[in-house]
Amino acid sequence: MRANFEARLEQSWTVAKASWPVLRRNPRLLILPAVSAAGLFGAVAAFIDLAGGFKASAEIVSDSFHNISYREPRLILGLVGLGAVGWMLQCVALFFNAALVSCLLRGFAGETPNIGAGLAAARARLPQIVGWAFVSAAGQTIVALGRQWLGEKLGFLGDLLGGAATVGYAAATYFCLPVIVHEGAGPVTAVKRSCVILRQAWGEAAVGGAGLGALSTLCNLPAIVMVLAGMVLTANSPESSMIASGLLVGAMIYVALSTVILGALETTFQVGLYVFATTGRAPLDPAALKGAFRSKGAD
Repeated sequence: MRANFEARLEQSWTVAKASWPVLRRNPRLLILPAVSAAGLFGAVAAFIDLAGGFKASAEIVSDSFHNISYREPRLILGLVGLGAVGWMLQCVALFFNAALVSCLLRGFAGETPNIGAGLAAARARLPQIVGWAFVSAAGQTIVALGRQWLGEKLGFLGDLLGGAATVGYAAATYFCLPVIVHEGAGPVTAVKRSCVILRQAWGEAAVGGAGLGALSTLCNLPAIVMVLAGMVLTANSPESSMIASGLLVGAMIYVALSTVILGALETTFQVGLYVFATTGRAPLDPAALKGAFRSKGAD
């Protein structure tokens, strides 16, 4: 387990190190993932408010998946509402990510990235983005439910199979957004095209490995420490609630900034991989691009 985490952390660091120079030269591009994150947080807050508070939202989730009865309108509305919110969140995130992808493609082509042009490009692909948001949300849900079912039915073996399916799905759909933005493909065509790009550039046995998950976990440790410190202060000294609240707010701001920066780095590397795989030209560190994916037999 430790060796696996260290390997993923090393891969994450390679991705971040290869992508950072691009964002350092174009810091304004961070506006796009920042607006995307703000939109996501706003949509979540709106849903919680409409649902009557966080507790009521949690009850809807619990009732919908554990005590579902299709004769109860409240549960049906809960499921429909959760699905609609999930789809909306995907649309918001993908729209601004598509704008960032367009800007990065311009930059890698030797042009000057322009946020306005990126947003215009995303608007031009809005039907495809909305369609991909639905397909992506449905696909992730199916994979997650399948992984849970396999784990319950087959135990450890099911967990392994479910994990492999999750990684395989992530790898197969990795290039979908760049394909949609650059080639104008629809959702289904984008998935097929993404698979073709992966096989052509890294081989039939390529699986995922180009993300920043391990580095994200490490970077967010300070926020976890801040939250735990706030909880300890509140438990041992109720009059320190103001300090605890400040720590909680600080942790939220820290996580938001970390999410924006790491998301931008990951998208930068994704677009660099797409350019490398489709043109043979390496806009980022060639060694990092060539080693982005690993074979199924690799550990």
